Amino acid sequence: MPVYAGQARGLLRRNISAKNIHGESGLDGTTLLPDITPADRVAEGKAVIAMSEAILAQKKNEVMLVATGSMTNIALLVSLYPEVVEWLKGLVIMGGAVKVGNVTPVAEFNIWVSMFSIVGVNSSRIRRLLRCYSRYRS
Repeated sequence: MPVYAGQARGLLRRNISAKNIHGESGLDGTTLLPDITPADRVAEGKAVIAMSEAILAQKKNEVMLVATGSMTNIALLVSLYPEVVEWLKGLVIMGGAVKVGNVTPVAEFNIWVSMFSIVGVNSSRIRRLLRCYSRYRS
């Protein structure tokens, strides 16, 4: 399965990383992923275009889109290709906080880093938006 590089920063903010939480690669600390080999590389092309093509190639209302980082690519997807919303069964995001944030006293990183994107995603009329919240402060 090809892997595409997403946007380098949020829509209106400079790039902000969470290396202190997820390491240099953004995926450090897990043993659940396969080892990366020299043959593995980022696919050519734009992630948002590849996402729209992959979603629109499926049957309507059968695609669950899962975002485990900021919402920049999702906001661009639903802005540039609003028709994909009709194909989505739902969107699962890893973002938000209960009681306490992991970046500020009240903000969770994935929402905070691209807060303008989440506004676009929330107003996109996606049928089902499921959030996985953070309950701890790192």
